[in-house]
Amino acid sequence: MQSAVKAMGGEAVYLKGVAESHPAARDVFSRVVDNYGFRLAQIVNHFDPELILIYGPYHELGERFLGPVREVMARHTIPGDLDGLHLRLAGERTPEVTLRAAAVPVLAAALGQQSALEGDRSGSAAKVAARLLPC
Repeated sequence: MQSAVKAMGGEAVYLKGVAESHPAARDVFSRVVDNYGFRLAQIVNHFDPELILIYGPYHELGERFLGPVREVMARHTIPGDLDGLHLRLAGERTPEVTLRAAAVPVLAAALGQQSALEGDRSGSAAKVAARLLPC
């Protein structure tokens, strides 16, 4: 797929083509969505995460990317497995964002233990990520 994007003139041209429904760009985009959806479904099937952050160029497309990815994920997961899953686009990954992302599960666990004692779920990974990461 990278070679197809390169042949179109690069990532910016490709994403513009997706936004403008250019047939070649939409074809590559369809394969990308299938790839992301299938792979993320496997993560859900094996790990049951509460939050999945997707870094990369597709944050510009927002729900036009996430919607189709969720549809593919739904075809490859057990019904109900996507309930409560937060799927977010997180922009480009920088060293600072990488460090913050690595801290999410640790902080969520620590805050979750405290929150459980207090009777709420304010320490959930999704809430911690919302505070720490530029989503």
